Amino acid sequence: MKSETKKDLLVVLLLLFLNFLLFYRFLLNSDSMIYPSVEAVRQEYFWKTYLTTNLLEKSILPLWDINVYSGTVYLAIPNQSMFFPLNILYLLMPVQRAIGYNIILDIFLAGIFCYALTRSLGLRRLPSTASAITYMFSGTMVSQVFGGNITQINAIVWLPLLLTFMELSIKKRKLYIAALGGFSWALMILSGHLQYPIYGIFLGGAYVLFRYLIMKDEKFTTHAKMLAILVFVGVLVSSIRLFPVLEFSGLSTRASGLTFEESSQDSMPPLQSVNMAVPDAFGNHIDRTYWGVSNYAETSIFVGLVSFLLAVFSLFFVKNKFVKIFSLMGLLSILLMFGKFTPLFGTIIGIIKPLAVFKTPVRFAFGFVLSVSVLAGFGYEQLLSRAKNNKNFSRLCFALAAVFVTVLAFMILEKSYILEKGSSIAQSKFASKASDVSDNAIYEYYYSNSRTLVENYYARMLEDVSLLFVGSFGLGMFLIYRQRKSSNKYSAFVPLVLIIVSMLAFGHKFTAVENANDIIYTPNFIDLVKDSGMGRILAPIDVLPQHIAINHGIMMVTGYSEVINDYARYLSYALGNNGTGYAADLRVSGLKNPAMLNDLGVKYFILTSRLNNSYPVFEGNTTVVNVLHRISYNKTIYIYKNDYAKPKIFLTNRFVVSQTKNLSDVLHAEENGYVVIDRNPSIEINEDLPIDYNVTIRKYEPNYIEASVYANQNSILVLGDAWYPGWYAAVDNEKVTIMKADTIIRAIELQKGSHKVSFSYKPASLSAGLLFTVSGLLTVVYLFYRKI
Repeated sequence: MKSETKKDLLVVLLLLFLNFLLFYRFLLNSDSMIYPSVEAVRQEYFWKTYLTTNLLEKSILPLWDINVYSGTVYLAIPNQSMFFPLNILYLLMPVQRAIGYNIILDIFLAGIFCYALTRSLGLRRLPSTASAITYMFSGTMVSQVFGGNITQINAIVWLPLLLTFMELSIKKRKLYIAALGGFSWALMILSGHLQYPIYGIFLGGAYVLFRYLIMKDEKFTTHAKMLAILVFVGVLVSSIRLFPVLEFSGLSTRASGLTFEESSQDSMPPLQSVNMAVPDAFGNHIDRTYWGVSNYAETSIFVGLVSFLLAVFSLFFVKNKFVKIFSLMGLLSILLMFGKFTPLFGTIIGIIKPLAVFKTPVRFAFGFVLSVSVLAGFGYEQLLSRAKNNKNFSRLCFALAAVFVTVLAFMILEKSYILEKGSSIAQSKFASKASDVSDNAIYEYYYSNSRTLVENYYARMLEDVSLLFVGSFGLGMFLIYRQRKSSNKYSAFVPLVLIIVSMLAFGHKFTAVENANDIIYTPNFIDLVKDSGMGRILAPIDVLPQHIAINHGIMMVTGYSEVINDYARYLSYALGNNGTGYAADLRVSGLKNPAMLNDLGVKYFILTSRLNNSYPVFEGNTTVVNVLHRISYNKTIYIYKNDYAKPKIFLTNRFVVSQTKNLSDVLHAEENGYVVIDRNPSIEINEDLPIDYNVTIRKYEPNYIEASVYANQNSILVLGDAWYPGWYAAVDNEKVTIMKADTIIRAIELQKGSHKVSFSYKPASLSAGLLFTVSGLLTVVYLFYRKI
């Protein structure tokens, strides 16, 4: 093995070892799960359990989810990642363990790819290693572990690799390298969360533009051609996911787009960017002290003081064109993160419409953190040169150290005053919050534990200021020592050690573990509603989360994800919200129009307020576990059995033909025992004759439903599952047309007699996407083989 390759291998081993140090509690405890936060539990655990159960136990690749929203498209959920290669982990081990290994592998790959990027930019190994460690253990990466946003972590990983291939393709003018960049972007798309690949290719385009304007070492046509090949290949390879998602997007709650207020609602206030060096300045979700805007996991841009100072040093003292490029990249990213607080975000989403369909501009953070990490590498390399400017920089470091040690002394000497004052402020804040919100159990908890919360915040800030002092003082001492001619060559590693210490100290608090059984709990009412059979349950997502429901074989009309727009309107109207609001955001407390849920087969209503003129079959407290805040509290619930619920498949000769979207018309029809269908049946159906029928469901699987049906007369067969394109129906193996019933579910006409009825989900979007994906993969193989 060549000596250069051995040195690179040592870097890889170092990154692997540091990853072990960060996650050792999980790796050494076989029954544990990494920090079970809300997204990992409510979504990732639910989706991956559904995928692996169907694949391993039933040999079915599930394209449709039968468990939530009266059925919804599993294939095309915008932040679900069915075709992401790392899903192989979920087939090899329990889901709760696979989530942990997925995270660990992601963070390791982030470091490797950042190392590759900085090496392609001409940095030596030591500065490149510093950049890699900064990026892989940054707030953007590690705090997402607590957020449980696995698909976001999966996506963030690939940006440095995409830029690496883009840089190499322009330098070497090779199409196959650009194609490899396109393949890396496709993996970013397949990872699940589409907002990140859209933001990622936007930043990739900005990189190409800045590179051309600053370097001008190649013609603009070369830059444009390589970017075009990258985008073309990326779209082709990821078509198996893109086509179904685009189809879903046109029918989802975001189909009509978002207002500027909605698309910019999670903007980061500029003052909050102080957390790039002081991670807990606005508190931390882990110990429930966070008081900043948006959520901690997505606003954390921590890179450590040493890396931040090195990045600043590179801006002023490093004369390198890549420093200018990544300075502009970082500036663009952070201005977009600020969202509504600057005019830039509104201007750009007005020009580039795809960016306007997403909320949370703060997610541009990964571009900013990567830029700072790269700039830190250039600053590190400059410090190793013993330049004259290093002496002035050392003075700045010592001045900062003096400030931090003063603050530290004040915090220690005035601890009692700080805690008393902080407790008073916290109590006042939580008391007003508890009175402002309907579900105030969490704020009541905060109020009664305000002293503990303030003590936690104090401890975090004490740790932060201590690390700031160590980092600034250590870097200043390093610079003084390096000025000496007799300085030891190993002293060059001091900044790297300081970076490692600060990043691991930051990251360790996000990698706590718990026993997975503690979060997959059993509610005290579960045995009552488990007798719903093929029926569905209406329940608040905090009282009966979807991951708990799936563990007990319970199907729901609610859920926690993006949802079909017509279905969201329907459910919202049933709850009394006048058909407005995203179903994922709806809070089920009461139920204004229960008749609208009869045809959906809802057998039980679980509510947090009483139904008028009805008596619950269960009334009492249940323990609610708020996973995000790690709080358990009691909530009073009322469970009603719906005696009017229709079976999963039922037949009727009472119908109204209408294409109305007026839900009051649908409610009126349902209250009078009619079903609304959207077209005239081709067979004669007599409403006056009594109908007698029998239905036996033979198969009820994600992609296929089969039933034996007998009817004494011509009728309408209604399936209480959501309507969606790609479903086909057959009677005795002869294809028939699926009608919309009640604006949201499926129906077919059925002649009298005995029949075999089937519904099959075979989306054309998947077939077309698969064809394009195979074409894309063949294109990459061809270009790589020919080295064009």
